[in-house]
Amino acid sequence: MQQGDDELKALLSATNQTLQLKQLRMPGTTTEIYCDISTCTVRPYVPHALRRNVFLAVHNLSHPGIRATAKLISKRFVWTSMNKDIQS
Repeated sequence: MQQGDDELKALLSATNQTLQLKQLRMPGTTTEIYCDISTCTVRPYVPHALRRNVFLAVHNLSHPGIRATAKLISKRFVWTSMNKDIQS
């Protein structure tokens, strides 16, 4: 799904970005996905079509508040306008 994501294409072509996106191979497969390596935790880039699924998976674990949900998601995943998407 990352291959067809327009936001990812824009991020990859941007010159001044805080994210360091790099293609990494998934263990045990030949599949490579883009991940942010700018922090000590490797965070996969989530395409637009999968963001709601990621939100629901994290939020439905314990129904934390908005800030806690945003913190949990941003520690493990990355996409543009995360906080805006999570709070809406």
